[in-house]
Amino acid sequence: MTYAPPTPPGWYPDGVNGVLRWWDGTAWTASTMGVSAQNPAAPLPYPQVPAGTRTNTPWIWAVVAVLLVGLALTIVQLVLMQQMMQQMLSSFSTVLSDPYLYDSTSVTGLIGWTNGVMAITMLLSFLGLLLYGAGVLFAYLDHRDLGRLGYQRRFHWAWSFLTLVYPIGRSVVVRRQAGRGRAPMWAAISIAVVSFLTPIIWMTAMLPQFYAELFPVIDSFS
Repeated sequence: MTYAPPTPPGWYPDGVNGVLRWWDGTAWTASTMGVSAQNPAAPLPYPQVPAGTRTNTPWIWAVVAVLLVGLALTIVQLVLMQQMMQQMLSSFSTVLSDPYLYDSTSVTGLIGWTNGVMAITMLLSFLGLLLYGAGVLFAYLDHRDLGRLGYQRRFHWAWSFLTLVYPIGRSVVVRRQAGRGRAPMWAAISIAVVSFLTPIIWMTAMLPQFYAELFPVIDSFS
C-alpha cells in the first residue's frame, strides 16, 4: 500500500474558470479569488515610435539654452560683485591712509557707483525671473511637439517648474520609446554642475585675496 502525502495548503482551481479556492490542508474553505489576483499581468511596455522619428525639438534645446543663459547671468553677477569689493577696498584704503584726501565728491562718486552696480544686479535678477518663465513655456511647447511626433508617453511639462527635472525626465521617457535622445539630459546636467561649482570656485579664489588685501590696510591704520 502506497502512502499519499496530504495536499499542502494553498490556492487551487475551484472548477470554475478564473476562480481559485483556498485549501487549508484538510478541507476546502469559503475563501476564493480570481486567477488575475494571484498572477497580476505584467506592466505594459512603453509604446515604440517608428524608426527614424525625431527625438528632439527646437524647444528642448531652448530649455537647455535658458540654463546656459542663467549660467552667464551668474558669472556677470560675480564679476560685478568682484568689482564692488575692489572699489570698496580702494576707498577704504584711501580713507584710512589720509581722511582729508577723501572729499565729498569722492564719497558721492562711490555711492553713485555702488548704486549703479546694485541697479544692474536687480536688473539681472529680473532677467533671471523672465528666463525662468521662458523655460516653463519652452517645456510646454516641447511637450506639445513630442505629441505631434507620435510619442504616446511624455514627461509632463509642469516638471519644468523644478528647472532641471524636465530635461532629465523628458529624455528618459523619450529614450524608452525611441532608443535614443539623451543629449538634452547630459547637456542640462553639465550646465547645472558648472552653475553649482562656479560660485564656489569664485568664493574660494576671491575671498582669501580680498581679506589678504584688507587686513594690511587695517593693520597699518591701527
